Formats: sequence, C-alpha cells, structure tokens
Amino acid sequence: MTGPNETRVTLKPCPFCRGEARWVEDHGRFDEPFGLVVEHAEDCFLGNRMMAEWKHIIAAWNNRAAQSDLLAALREARGLAHAGNGAWRKIMEHGFIPDAASISAVQGFLDRSEALIATIDAALAQHGEG
Repeated sequence: MTGPNETRVTLKPCPFCRGEARWVEDHGRFDEPFGLVVEHAEDCFLGNRMMAEWKHIIAAWNNRAAQSDLLAALREARGLAHAGNGAWRKIMEHGFIPDAASISAVQGFLDRSEALIATIDAALAQHGEG
C-alpha cells in the first residue's frame, strides 16, 4: 500500500487487539474515514470509546504491556531452546555421550525441545511474529 507522499508502507496491527491497520487516502468525502484506519475488535480499548469505569480503562490500556512482555519471553525461550539443541547435537556428533541409554535420553530431550519450539513459534505467529 502507499501512504503519505506515495511511499510504500507496511502497517503493524493494533497493539491491543491485533486489528488490521491500513492507510486510506483522503478522497474529500466527509463520510469516509481516511488516514490511519484500524479495524478494531469489539472489546478493543481503542475501538471502544464507551468504557465507563476507570478500572476497565486502565486494565485495557495496560493489557498490551503484559502481552509485549509475554512475546519477549517467548522469543527468548525460543532462542535458548535453539541454542541448547545446537549444543547437544554437537556433543552427540563428537561422540561425547558414552552409552546408548544416554544417547536415547538426549534424543528424547531434543524431540521434546523441538515440539516446544514449534509451540512457541505457533504462539508467536498468532501475534504476527515469527
């Protein structure tokens, strides 16, 4: 899409509800939105202007910080899991694990770790990352 001054832009979704954001040129009609237009979810803080109680307003506003912290933790966990898997694979490649039972245990760990990484990747993908 093109935005101001015909520059190619990519817009991130709403940080609260992941609603799609797009740039709409002003066509001179008062009944059409223009500029940054976001399709907010029904319960989104930015889309819902009728929140009456201050507690609800504050909780909705602070929701994105908790989500951002969670996403950062998921990215860190994914990185650590990849690093751990790489280290164990190198140990196995060089024959530093002495017996079949230990090799089997490490392989089980790697399999579970790969499943965990896939789960983390899926969670991050749901939030537009990955």
